[in-house]
Amino acid sequence: MRFIRSLVIIGFVTIVLMELALRVYNPVYVPLRANDIYLPINQEFHLKSPNNRKVDPEISFRYNSVGFRGPEPLDDHEEIATIITVGGSTTACILLNDSQTWPDQLFKRLINRFDTGVWLNNAGIDGHSTFGHKILLDSHVKTLGPDYILFLLGINEIGRDDLNKFDKRVQTKYLGIKEKVIAASELLSTVQVFYRSMRAFDIGVNYHYDMTWVDLERIPYSESETAKAIKHHEKTYLGGYRKRIQELIDSTREMGAEPIFMTQPGLMGEGIDPTTGIELSTLNYHKEVPALTKWKILEAYNDVLRETAKQNAVFLIDTAKTMPKDSRYYFDWIHYSIEGAELLGKIVAEALVPYLEARSAE
Repeated sequence: MRFIRSLVIIGFVTIVLMELALRVYNPVYVPLRANDIYLPINQEFHLKSPNNRKVDPEISFRYNSVGFRGPEPLDDHEEIATIITVGGSTTACILLNDSQTWPDQLFKRLINRFDTGVWLNNAGIDGHSTFGHKILLDSHVKTLGPDYILFLLGINEIGRDDLNKFDKRVQTKYLGIKEKVIAASELLSTVQVFYRSMRAFDIGVNYHYDMTWVDLERIPYSESETAKAIKHHEKTYLGGYRKRIQELIDSTREMGAEPIFMTQPGLMGEGIDPTTGIELSTLNYHKEVPALTKWKILEAYNDVLRETAKQNAVFLIDTAKTMPKDSRYYFDWIHYSIEGAELLGKIVAEALVPYLEARSAE
């Protein structure tokens, strides 16, 4: 009994010391706690990626005084178009230097086209879904008063059971005891980050550093199994996704900004990869799911975005269709190489410039 009591005391003291140590310095960035987001204000990050040939071996990026990537907010932007990009890891682009991300590539092209000026910040956060985006709008973006919010949505919505619970919490503004305890604890919040990372890996939304496509296993593609999978997503997930998109539209317009949507591009799908000469459709995406099946599931989510945007007269850039399926532009299935981010920035700019010009002429 004395031994067990000693173990309990040692365990308790260890947890307390870990909590205190993490409050002094936490090497893990914890962006989302319960129903609040903590942004890395005035922080600079340095990463190394020596084994990824499609990005620089050393990466540096900086967050400004509001916790976004890009120039400092303007004191007066009455005559200047202000844009904030919102999304998950494919917007955050943390394996690219500040000047290499697709939002920055877009920014450069917009500056060259508009004499009155343009201001753009990248508010992408790794792993974030529409749930996190809604909190971000309410907690941080609203105070900046942007003219446009450009959302890249899709991959982080697929098969997410947890989002149904998140939706309920956001609607009721209620947190259970467990969520309150986690939000208040540096240690538990850090553990939660690792748990969510493992969940992302489990559902196939993770980084594969410079994938070697020729070594991937082949998985037979089945039209009937794909149709069955899509039907399951329609029944279980797509209704909630449609609702969250509508909430983003309403929240954006309520703050006086206009939403713009981008569909989610990816390398998975069918056809021959021009760079490697490999047929893509039967490559193993994750857990014995053929790449073509995964793409058709993602397209079901893209279709919901297309339909909801059309119903609400929201401008949509269909990058899922215009971004080429070429492995030179990706270092894994969905994350962009330096070349890919540059191309995506160009594609978005070509679609966005006429829209912005028409809006400014109104």
